[in-house]
Amino acid sequence: MEWARDNAVLGQNENELSRLFIFEPRESLAIKITQGNGFEMQIWSLQTDSDWIEWIRTECSEDYSNPGLALILAKRPGEKPTGATPSKEMTYTEWLKTVEYDSTEDQHRFHQTFGPLSEKGVTKDNKQSMRQGARRVPFSSNTFKSICERFHVHDSIAKAIDRQDTPSFFSEEVEMGTDAQVYNCRTPREWRNDMALSLTHFPETTTSFAILYGCTNSIERSMLDMLSKVNIEICHPMLLPGIFAELELARHDFLVRTSIFNVLNKICELETAPAGTIQGSKASGLDAWQDLAYLQNKLITWNGQIAKMILNATDSDRFIEIGAKIASRLSAIHEEYEEMIRDCKMRLDAMALAAQWSERCLQGDNER
Repeated sequence: MEWARDNAVLGQNENELSRLFIFEPRESLAIKITQGNGFEMQIWSLQTDSDWIEWIRTECSEDYSNPGLALILAKRPGEKPTGATPSKEMTYTEWLKTVEYDSTEDQHRFHQTFGPLSEKGVTKDNKQSMRQGARRVPFSSNTFKSICERFHVHDSIAKAIDRQDTPSFFSEEVEMGTDAQVYNCRTPREWRNDMALSLTHFPETTTSFAILYGCTNSIERSMLDMLSKVNIEICHPMLLPGIFAELELARHDFLVRTSIFNVLNKICELETAPAGTIQGSKASGLDAWQDLAYLQNKLITWNGQIAKMILNATDSDRFIEIGAKIASRLSAIHEEYEEMIRDCKMRLDAMALAAQWSERCLQGDNER
């Protein structure tokens, strides 16, 4: 049987690390929000090995007496770097001034992320690159091993990232030098901009270390915006998984609406197609039906993981009120998914009826 092992730091097995990750050093953000700094966000833009090693040495000491969070937003390939001065500490307000926001960027990203599932004109190599964002880490191999050691990254994240087609949430109590709780989240790579989250929380000091893999500029902005509004809530280990669920909800919501729109178009085609073109309309309609049915199954699986998050949010004797708030928001997200799943089912049923109706019309025409 397999279960989470004590003191199993990702990176101890170099072969496993090389098999799972592609190392491509590039700029990414490091964030700290701690009680010692009044829960004010501190941000660094880091890129080179020396940048990361110096930051780890000076900002991520082995002293766990300062409650809060240390977080790395591991940027995915192809993202524009910020205009921030490397290695210079910034506040959230200062960081915002370095970001050149392009209003067309999100629109372009929506088309990239939620485009037609057929992805015509996209080469196999490009598809592979776009869908390996969580695997393509912005560090050298040696730097990543140093980060894993100092951030106490549990090797259970390897299994989550390896199961790239299955959405998942995992939580387990382990020993990581001292009592710890590890959390992993993973979104499927079937659609672009897949993500993963590894978090190690030390309950005794309420200190957490986390890495968000596959981060885009828009996700980066959303994450920092949400984190800028929290205070002592940052000490609750389920805050980041909760934000992760918020980010995935936005992706799913747009994807569901796009897929339903495609299905409705196919239903209209079936209802209005001339007798001689019904078979072709049915074939293209079947593709849209299968895409939506597949998406519905993934939504059901992910909503089951949301239910697990809700239980974990209220599983601690500390920060009971904060846990209740997180659980309440996760319950609302769970209900939104239930609505999306019902909507998918209704459209699938409607398309099945439209296909049966067009078949009967075709048979009637043939008999005449």
